[in-house]
Amino acid sequence: TQTVIGEGPVLTRHRMVGVAYELQYNPNLNETDPGIRLSDGNGRAAGIEVLLQKKTGIYTGWISYTYSRVLQQFPDNVESIYAPSSFDRPHQFNSVNQVKLGRFELAGTFILASGIPVTPAEEVTSVELPNGQFLYFLEFGARNSVRLPFYHRLDLTGTYTLPLNNSTGRIGISVFNAYGRRNIGNRVYAVIEPQNNEEEARIQILDKPLLGFTPNLFLRWEF
Repeated sequence: TQTVIGEGPVLTRHRMVGVAYELQYNPNLNETDPGIRLSDGNGRAAGIEVLLQKKTGIYTGWISYTYSRVLQQFPDNVESIYAPSSFDRPHQFNSVNQVKLGRFELAGTFILASGIPVTPAEEVTSVELPNGQFLYFLEFGARNSVRLPFYHRLDLTGTYTLPLNNSTGRIGISVFNAYGRRNIGNRVYAVIEPQNNEEEARIQILDKPLLGFTPNLFLRWEF
């Protein structure tokens, strides 16, 4: 179900929208053939979103905040409890801002969101082979019980419109992730095997970062 809490007139200078939703879904369907269930389980999602928008004037933009939960339940969970899905981000904040000064246009976008949940590796177990060597295995904790750090970044753009006959040219610079935040996109685990009999096998955490500080120059020509 989805409910619109409140909405201002679309054609006014300002707009405010609030949306609340709750739904049940099946997290186990085969994407190729939706009629095939991969396993037994249940999913549910619920949240609320608020958006404020300024649509006219030198300064325009909008801000929004969403609180939501996406949970899944599988028989292999301890006591079949609901656990966060891989898409569960409880907090999400977005701010889009734009200022026009003659032919100059400045824009900035800020994004803040909860990190995605991951399933942690808790210990290393081993099995001795007949030849005296060992195979090492990771033992994992509760499903998606650890969350990566908050994701946040700032993108900036400056544009100048060139006065051209029968066409429009724009030149500018954009900076993705302006302050160089090292956001983590995923986390995997590996085993560091012992090099001698005095050492023990250890867990290695491998964080995979997303794109960092990235400037770009651009020229656009519209006929």
